[in-house]
Amino acid sequence: MEENDNCPTMVKDLSWITGWAHRLIGEVLKFGETAVDLTAGNGHDALFLFQCVGQDGRVVAFDIQDAALEATAHRIERAGGRVFRHEKDAAPEAMGKPAVHLIAACHSQIDRFLPGRVAAVIANLGYLPGGGVRLPVTRRETTVEAIGKALELIEPGGRLAVVAYVGHTGGREEAAGVEALVSNLPPLEWSTIRVAPVNRPGAPFLLSAEKRTLL
Repeated sequence: MEENDNCPTMVKDLSWITGWAHRLIGEVLKFGETAVDLTAGNGHDALFLFQCVGQDGRVVAFDIQDAALEATAHRIERAGGRVFRHEKDAAPEAMGKPAVHLIAACHSQIDRFLPGRVAAVIANLGYLPGGGVRLPVTRRETTVEAIGKALELIEPGGRLAVVAYVGHTGGREEAAGVEALVSNLPPLEWSTIRVAPVNRPGAPFLLSAEKRTLL
């Protein structure tokens, strides 16, 4: 595997479990590739993906909250990245340029904006950190739909990483839905893992899936 020295393996100011999500994605993501952030939030994941793919790559990030998109744009621009914002009716062709593309749409619409293959997909479920009132939150129905579509877009050797939270209303049901989806992936086509603190049963946990390269 070609090593990408510009892609950090751990981010100091994020949680331990999110750091592991970054580590798993960073192992497979290379310069010039395309990556997806299903939940832009405060922009930490999108920034990480941008650092991995570089100026010649593409990052496509989704969020329905203006505050999240603004925070993500600010974080990417401070790091020297080019940012384009798109509304939910944007054409897929608008995502073609190397840049970070921020889409004001539900992540369940991922297939509308990404007709081609992607190298990595990341999601940090729940609500916007530091956003005050803990609404809106990601929901089981749209999240499972989004991840199902994302799995179809991942190229051989590519990975999905999802950090799931169970402490907020609906979080446990959403996490169970995602885990059921990942658990039922065909083992000949996908390698999957679950990373969780064994001494904190209510803590966030990580689900990851790698599309196997068939010989």
